[in-house]
Amino acid sequence: MYAEIFAKYTDLLRPYLPDPFHPVPACSIDFQPLNHVIGQHSQEAGGNAMGISGSDPDRIIIEIQCSWTLASDDQLLHDISRDLTEWLGNKVPEWLAEDPRAASYLPLLMNDASGDQNVTGSYRDYAKFRALQASHVKGNIDRL
Repeated sequence: MYAEIFAKYTDLLRPYLPDPFHPVPACSIDFQPLNHVIGQHSQEAGGNAMGISGSDPDRIIIEIQCSWTLASDDQLLHDISRDLTEWLGNKVPEWLAEDPRAASYLPLLMNDASGDQNVTGSYRDYAKFRALQASHVKGNIDRL
């Protein structure tokens, strides 16, 4: 899986990286383990907003990173990252269907998401948090 992910990212970046009109690009993909023990310790300490629990499996967090110097490259490199993310969204279920032990995938994590991703929407208790936020906002408006 790692090799396939790396190859896909390389293919997406191939037209961009060797172009001399795109100075100093630095792109990488990182695979970060998120051991199930983290969920256990979090649950023992009262839980967390993301809903990671002691019954969660080990996970691999995939971090897509790229930095560049030209503002004119913003959309292109953002699109490359989005293309990889969409590809992963289709590919990971295929890998899991082939071998359910292969991996679990948590596509969004607070500190690793792009600005256009709904990070909190991936939280298990998202509806509960939305309702709490709405009641808090309404309570503040009522006090005005």
